[in-house]
Amino acid sequence: MAEKFIKPIREQGIIISKTYKEAKPARTDFNGKEWPATEEQYLIQVMSCDEDDFDKEYGIANGTLVDYPVEQNVFIKAKFGMWAKVKYKVSQFGTNLNKTPLSLELIDKGANN
Repeated sequence: MAEKFIKPIREQGIIISKTYKEAKPARTDFNGKEWPATEEQYLIQVMSCDEDDFDKEYGIANGTLVDYPVEQNVFIKAKFGMWAKVKYKVSQFGTNLNKTPLSLELIDKGANN
């Protein structure tokens, strides 16, 4: 099926989790299936929305949840509940919406006051 649209989106969001995935060596499972080596990954999960869907009293009404791969120094600085500027790409294939993370930038506390 042909792709219907691709749209880059920039929004502000709130960090809701951080995940560290260890590097793993290449291996073969008991069925003989080969698994390639994987590098370590630092992931930050952000719930983001456009400004129309954010209310200071009630929070995020219609948000998007995306995992962003980041460098170790950004991962260390990031804390639960911090604000971030994010950019991701949305593409639609049939009825499926795919979200591809593009960038994440932490926002200082002073920028939200």
